Amino acid sequence: MFGAAGTRTTDQRGFLEAAVNHTFASGFGLDARAAYDGERYRGDWQYRDVGAGYDTSHENWGTAELRLRLPPLAGHRVFVGGEVQDRFQVHLVSVTPGRATFDNGPGNPGGVPDSEVIYSAYAGDDWRIGRRLQLDAAVRVDGYSDSFGTVVNPRIALIAQPYDEGTTKLIFGRAFRAPGLYERFFNDGGASQIAAAGQKPERVTTFVLEHTHQLNEEVSLLAAGYFSRMENLIRVAPAGTQPDGTVISQYQNRGGFVHSAGGEAEVRWQAGPGVLFSAWYAYSLVRDDSGTGVFQGAAIPNSPQHTGALRLLYPVVPQVLSVSTEAIYGGQRHTVADSSEPDRLVGEALFWNAGLSGEYPRWNLRYGAFVYNLLDQRVALPGGPEIPFPGHAVPQIGRTLRLQLAASF
Repeated sequence: MFGAAGTRTTDQRGFLEAAVNHTFASGFGLDARAAYDGERYRGDWQYRDVGAGYDTSHENWGTAELRLRLPPLAGHRVFVGGEVQDRFQVHLVSVTPGRATFDNGPGNPGGVPDSEVIYSAYAGDDWRIGRRLQLDAAVRVDGYSDSFGTVVNPRIALIAQPYDEGTTKLIFGRAFRAPGLYERFFNDGGASQIAAAGQKPERVTTFVLEHTHQLNEEVSLLAAGYFSRMENLIRVAPAGTQPDGTVISQYQNRGGFVHSAGGEAEVRWQAGPGVLFSAWYAYSLVRDDSGTGVFQGAAIPNSPQHTGALRLLYPVVPQVLSVSTEAIYGGQRHTVADSSEPDRLVGEALFWNAGLSGEYPRWNLRYGAFVYNLLDQRVALPGGPEIPFPGHAVPQIGRTLRLQLAASF
């Protein structure tokens, strides 16, 4: 029962990291990093006619990375590296009254893993071809010990300076995201969610063309366009309904390709130290082209076509106190449609944020106070099919205050 009394969630996150970076007189460089991460979650839920249930996750993982930077040679700056991530404890539990208990803890006979190891290696070269041309190329290989095998992803950027005030970048890249254990195995016995079947990693191939023109020392203009092809996108999809109308959801890979294309433009004015004004606009088209031609399919939920922003940062007292404000426009976006709810357009809003921030260098202190959504816009944004609000859209919170205090040593 969505939002019923007794419903609450608690999320906790913590990490420790140590890193060392050193460049020797010969030009040889060494970067090393080791980290521990932990996550704790608990959700308490009220189920219709049967009472209270809950779900939890308890995750711990360690990461070690080593990168070697070779001395520059004939315009080349070559680097190689490797990383190991050991998710040595992933404990997921769901208790649904009168239905089932899901538990992937040690010794669980269900065959669901409670750990995962990922091995990665990468290499790249930043090649200065000439005074006005540079080629950056890299490749990364990720290996999953017991699930998806080996995945190879290249990335190439050609950076040119056709004239003194202009810089052009042509970028090609491939990337992926593997589903986590939660997306692959978690379920609550069919009360509201069933386990996924045969999940595959998401993949995206992207082409970007970007040009920056420096009008003078203070003003720059940027224009960019992109095209992306995505496959196996993971989504929460309806997998059936209960007799009382409750939607049963499941993580699924979207079949076929999703294509996106768009462009953006920005004017940036930096009138002095700590002063910034920018105006930014972007247009985006995202379509589910499964079984259709390119950009002939249906619009993807939660993908607005028009977005834009105006931003201003001004130092009242240099370094000690700055005022900032921004207005952000988000256009309409489609909701998730199914047998119970038609497709709707929601989410159009203008958000105004403002804040004060600064630092006290003597004590290495940084501080700030920010108010978000000053106009108290209460829009609804698309959610998954399990959300029972009209259009499966989630009402957003209004005006928010954030205080920040940070110290370094």
